[in-house]
Amino acid sequence: RHPVARAAARAGLLKLREAGADLQNTLATTTAGLVDEMSEFLAKIDCPVKVIGFSSYFFISVPEGQAQSGLLFYLLRLYGIHTWQYRPCFLTTAQSAADGRAIADAFRRAGSELVRHGLLKGDAVALERLTRGSSDKPPVEGARLGKDASGAPAWIIADPDNPGK
Repeated sequence: RHPVARAAARAGLLKLREAGADLQNTLATTTAGLVDEMSEFLAKIDCPVKVIGFSSYFFISVPEGQAQSGLLFYLLRLYGIHTWQYRPCFLTTAQSAADGRAIADAFRRAGSELVRHGLLKGDAVALERLTRGSSDKPPVEGARLGKDASGAPAWIIADPDNPGK
């Protein structure tokens, strides 16, 4: 019954009527694109984190057993994207395409750091290949990307004095 609350609700409803179904359809399409981009990145690096979306809503789901997973949300904040840990996120008409790009970039950067340092499950070698893109050239002829004794990505070079080593 508060007059300011009623005026705000009326203004919101008039905006929805004016914009029509395109408003929600555009938000849903934009959110689906963001969710698909983040999910594709996670799949490429074999990370068990899931991004689930519906309409303008999306949720970052981390499976149990990922003790350091909370760091993902701290890193997102560090990179300028505030998400409330384990709570739903929403895109609105206030977000631009540049904002969506910033969300995807921060998510990719945060996830990469956690996988690269072994704080979140994932394939660090696949991550290294993905981040290097087309410039995935070995430092010397015949080297291949693999893992060192500690499991970190490393270039592997055959030892000519010890075949198979």
